[in-house]
Order: sequence, then C-alpha cells, then structure tokens
Amino acid sequence: MTRSQESSCNETQHPEDRYTGVTNELDEIKKERDELALINKLTRILTSDSDITKTFEAFALKLGEVVPFDYIFITTKEVGRVRFLALFSKVPPIFAEDGLPLRGSVLEWIIENRKTNIEEDFLRQKQFAVDDIYLRNGLRSAIRVPLMRKDKVFGSLNLTSSEANTYTESHKKLLEDLAAHIADNIHNAHLCQVERILSESAADIILTMDLDGNITYVSKTDDKETGYVREDILGRNIRDILTPESYELALERIKRRIEGARELSPYEVGVKTKDGRVVPFELNTSPLIRYGELDATQIVARNISKRKQDEEKLRESEERYRLLFQNTPAAVAQVDKNGRFLTANPAMADNFGMSSEELTGKTFFDTMPQDVARHRLEMVRKAIESGQTQIFEDEREGEYRYNIFAPMKIPGQEDSVLVIARDITAQKQELKRRTNLINSLAHEMRTPLTPVLSSAKLLVSELETGDGDKLKLARNILAGACTLSERLDEFLELAKGEAGLIKVNPELFDIESLIVDIREQFLPLFTAKKQKLEIEISKPLPKVLADEKHIRQVLSNLLSNANKFTPEGGHITLRAGKKDNTLVVEVEDNGPGISPERQNTLFQPYSPWGSFSGLGLGLAISKELIELQNGKIWCQNKLGEGSTFGFSLPLAIEER
Repeated sequence: MTRSQESSCNETQHPEDRYTGVTNELDEIKKERDELALINKLTRILTSDSDITKTFEAFALKLGEVVPFDYIFITTKEVGRVRFLALFSKVPPIFAEDGLPLRGSVLEWIIENRKTNIEEDFLRQKQFAVDDIYLRNGLRSAIRVPLMRKDKVFGSLNLTSSEANTYTESHKKLLEDLAAHIADNIHNAHLCQVERILSESAADIILTMDLDGNITYVSKTDDKETGYVREDILGRNIRDILTPESYELALERIKRRIEGARELSPYEVGVKTKDGRVVPFELNTSPLIRYGELDATQIVARNISKRKQDEEKLRESEERYRLLFQNTPAAVAQVDKNGRFLTANPAMADNFGMSSEELTGKTFFDTMPQDVARHRLEMVRKAIESGQTQIFEDEREGEYRYNIFAPMKIPGQEDSVLVIARDITAQKQELKRRTNLINSLAHEMRTPLTPVLSSAKLLVSELETGDGDKLKLARNILAGACTLSERLDEFLELAKGEAGLIKVNPELFDIESLIVDIREQFLPLFTAKKQKLEIEISKPLPKVLADEKHIRQVLSNLLSNANKFTPEGGHITLRAGKKDNTLVVEVEDNGPGISPERQNTLFQPYSPWGSFSGLGLGLAISKELIELQNGKIWCQNKLGEGSTFGFSLPLAIEER
C-alpha cells in the first residue's frame, strides 16, 4: 500500500473506532498486569513454607478471589493410586485420606492426554465415575489442570463448583500458569524432605537403590563395624550385602510400601561384613516416587550392634533380678495403689499359704485381717504420695515382721510400691534375751553398790566434825562408790545401745529452752574453774522433732567434756542455728586440742582420754543417740588452739 493510499484509509476510519481499539488494548495490558501480580502473590504464598499443606489454605483463599470454587485440592500419582496432597473445602470433605485407585480416575486421563480437563455440567454429561460423587455432594462443574515436571505429568490441580458452567478459558489460562509454580513447589518440598531425612539421620547410613536392587547412593564413607567404605558398596546389589533371610524380608517390606502401606516399623536384618561376620542392622525402606513414577528405593540403615549388646546385658540383668527375686529368703512383692499384688516371690506367697501365681491379683483385703489390710494400704498410699520409704514393725500371734514400703521410681510404675517383709521373730527373741540379761546384770551390780553408797554418805555425814583422817577415808570410799556408779551407768547405757535396746521417742520441742536450762545447770562448774560460758543462738531457732531426754544427755556430755579438758580461765561457746534443713548445735573450747592419733578413736567406746579417769564411753553413747535420730555428730580440731564438737538434727517438715 502506498503512502497516499494509507493516508486515504486513515482518513476514512472513524475517530471513535480508533479510540475504542486503543482502550481495548490498554484493558488487555492492564488485565495481563493484574493477572501477573496475582500469580506473584499466589507464588509467594506457596513458597513461604516448603510444606505445601501448610500454605494451601491461604493460597486457596487468595485464589478464590478471582476463580470461584467450593472444593479445591491437589492430587499426585503414586503406584496404582491417586494421593490427595493438599485440600481446602467450603463443603464437607468428600474423599478418604488414603486416596483413590488410579485406574479410571481423572488423573489417569490427564496423564494420558497431558491437557486440562473442563466439565461444564455433571447433570448434562458425566465423563468420569467420580462425577456421581460430586453430584451427590451438590457439585456441578470442575476444572483439572495437569502438574508437570520434566515434561511428565505427576499430578493435577482440581477445582469444583456448585454452579454449572463455572470455568472459562481465562480461568484455564490463569490456572495453567499457576500449575507450573505449584509443580516447582512440590519438587522443592521433596528435596527438602530428603535433606531433612539426611540431616536427622546423621548417625545412620542412607542408601538408594534402583529397581533392580543395585545401590546407587551411599551417604557415609565408611562403617567401622562392617569394614566397608563407600566404594565397597556403591554399585553392588543389595542381595550381596544382606543374608538370604534378610534379603527376602527387605523385598517383602519394599513391596508392601509400594502397594500403599504407609507407616511400617523398622525391621532388623543381618548385614554380611567384609570379614565374613554378620552384624545386626535396623532398616527403614520407602519407595522414591518422582514425577508420578516409582524411580528407586530409599533405605535408612542403622547399626544396632551396641543396642543389641545393651539389650543382652539388660536381659542378663533381668534374669539375675528374677533369680534374686525368686530365691531371696525375704518376702518381696510389688503392690499397686489399691493394695493389689502385681508380683510376689515364693517367700511372700508362703506367708499366705499360696503360690506366687495364686497371690498375684489378690488385694490386702483378700489375704489378711481388715484392720491390718487398712494399715498396709495406708502405708502404700503414704509411700506413693510422699515419695519416701515407709518402715514399721508389727507383731501378730507372737511373730514379728519388719516391713518396708518403698515407692517405685521406675517410669510407668510410679503408682506402685516394692514391699519387703522380713521375719524378725528370732532376732526379737534374742533381743529379749539380751534385755533380760542386761537388766539382770544391772540389778546384780546395783544391789551391792546401793548399800555401799548409802553407808558411805552416812559415814561422811557423821564424821564431818570428827577425826580428820577418818573423814578423809570415808570421803574416799564415797567418791569411789560414786565413780563406780557412774561407770556402771555408762556401761549399761552403751550395752543397751549395742543391743538395740535404746528407744527414741521423738517429739516437737523448743531446743532453745533446753539450752537455757542446761546453761543454768552447768554454770557453777564453769564458775568454779573461772571459765567463761557464752551462748550464741541464731534466732528464730526452729523447733526439732527429737527425743528431748537424749538430746539433753548428749549436750550435757559435750559441755562436761569442755569443762573438764579446758584449762582454768578458758572460754567455752555454745551455739545453735539453722543450716539448710537441719539444726546445728556446737560446743567450742579454747583448750589444748586433740592429737591426730586420738581423733581417730574419739567416738569409739573404751577410749579414755590421757590421764583422765573414765571408760571413754560418753562420746560413743552420744554418737549412738544422735544417729538413732537421723542426725550426725563430728569434731573439728586445731591442736593447741581448741576443739569444736557439734551435732545436727533434721528439722521437722513444718519448720523447713
């Protein structure tokens, strides 16, 4: 066309037609720009997390602003089945989570035809069997867009609507553009999953093998247990590495996974080592599906040699425990919080005239008097609630039992206790015999001593104003008799302790009042030697649960020793205070101290101190009395500078 002809044509075109053409072109540009912006927004939503199931709802809601739907989901191809990867619905879900058979499905049609499928109205024409399901759930039209990777269809994006003739060519174009981004996201998510498995299984060996069983990838360079390096395994067939039985087991597990079994537990196999041994490994096998096709098998292998060794040791330990449990002469049982026997050894069962099997399952109330059963149940629940062992003795028809109710601190068994009952009838009879012997001995020794003391006191009283030499002799007799009486008291006290005859009667009492009382008692003794007795009490001083009589005896012994071994004019300090959950009482002096040799025998009986008279029983008795009350006693010493004797007692629970 010549310039003049072109000019002529332009002159004949109506101005409004030219304006309309430009407007339409601008509208198309604006539409393309808006569509591109929407695709960018939707892509950002998809890629905000590698797991598409976490972003799919937000993606669907945004897409729903321009493309109507009531039901949107992504399907992918697995071996023989259609898997629902992500789903968002405005109506109740239609399909089961385990998906549908691939044969005859929409996805099979899309894979074969490699194009988008649009169904305008299920009422007028149904193309697939699934259309009946859609109709029953009030849906009328659908669009399915293929998801492709490397020119292979592996899934589809599916939208359905309750309205007929919903989806247009513009919808199709937009969804096909989005499908490429969705396919990339699914591919990247697969890579992230593989990377996560590798990182989480750093201690394991990751292998992949092709469909013929040839190993194509090995994550680790070597394994000390098997002796293999990567080059020894790479390219070999899995059949050469596993024992025949293990190879068959692995094939069976892989087949089950391919057929759709989802979560299968790890299984144990035998791996043939380089030197011909067999090492236990634990395998997890799963098919690798790439772009809808079975491509390879992934194996996560873990060497379990050490675990097997530990399990064997545990079995041996459990067997030793079983033998000990069954053959110990002590009666042992495990009892739940309701007093029901969970297990019982023969010795426990014998107490009730039953076998272990017969006793198991019975309760305290089935096997003993009701009052005894109630007390036993109370001890069980107290042990469980407090977490502390309950110990007590009881006597029935002349027979004595020492009972221990220990809370079980094994995970899963916290609501039960270990019950140990020991027959102590013979020990009690022996203790009674010793008690009678000591009481008889005390009586036999005190009987002749009593008139000697009385006569000596009377003789001293009558000679007070008489002959000086006779008075001196009388006083010597009295002093000797008094010393003999004191030593006899110490000896009998120690004998009771060694025989287990000392009884402790703990009561809540104010130890500050006791200290003040003892100070007044000992003040004349310290004044006579011109010694200074100082009291230091950290207030508030808590009350203690202890036997006040025995604590007075210990404190008196410590003060008496301080007075005796500290030179004239010395300084003694009695202090008391709270430390952690204990009450600490100390007696400190500035005497000569104690030699290292003597320190080793301080609390042993019959260890007299140097030139001082006595059997050396005071500290031994004090140690016995303190330890009977769950306390501790000690000595801190600096030779030439003095000594500090102290003891501690646990506080009552309400004072902690």
